Amino acid sequence: MKVERVLVIEDNARARQWMVDCVAVGFPGAQVSEASCLEDARRCLRNAAVWARAHGLPSAFDLVLIDIGLPDGSGIDLIEEINTSDSHCAPVITTIFDDAQQIFDAISAGARGYLLKHHDTDRFIQLMKRIIDDEPPLSPAVARHVMTALQSLNARMVPDAALTAREEEVLTLLGRGFQLSAVAKTLTISQNTASTHVKSIYRKLNIKTRAEAALAARDRGLLQREH
Repeated sequence: MKVERVLVIEDNARARQWMVDCVAVGFPGAQVSEASCLEDARRCLRNAAVWARAHGLPSAFDLVLIDIGLPDGSGIDLIEEINTSDSHCAPVITTIFDDAQQIFDAISAGARGYLLKHHDTDRFIQLMKRIIDDEPPLSPAVARHVMTALQSLNARMVPDAALTAREEEVLTLLGRGFQLSAVAKTLTISQNTASTHVKSIYRKLNIKTRAEAALAARDRGLLQREH
């Protein structure tokens, strides 16, 4: 895809300017918007969506670079919102953290990539541009975390554990990136009931995170079924 509109969400002014400069080099001529917190980002996304519709464009932004540690919450929370409202946009996490749990949370939420900000400018631009080439835009350190975690998960998961029909429905929604509240709403059950199902699934499959639940749903073929 051609990158023409980019949103950079970063609370550190110096880091934000660096990423804006990286975008200018990597995608010459692209229009860049900036936000320093989730509130500003959501406002920017809403305004851009109105503008895009008025101009007959399929997407408000082609690429959104999202910091995790924002003053008013986690950037990961924004990923699902973006994917729900704008399927053409590529949300990518940019952070200094290569924590395995955050990596899987971001990927499970629908991040198209997870880039570390400690790369030099040329390397960051190179990795960022791979997004438009449909290559996995993961920093090498992140890719190693993913491989290690998958190997560990495969070693301890119980693939043949029996789930109830309702638990399979819950696991399918978790695998598609649904938050607990969205699972409850979709299945017309209380959030407490949904939470009970999740705990049962985790116990039966010997897993502990939403990321592992997403992998379990994939391995069981649940994500290939019709909604």
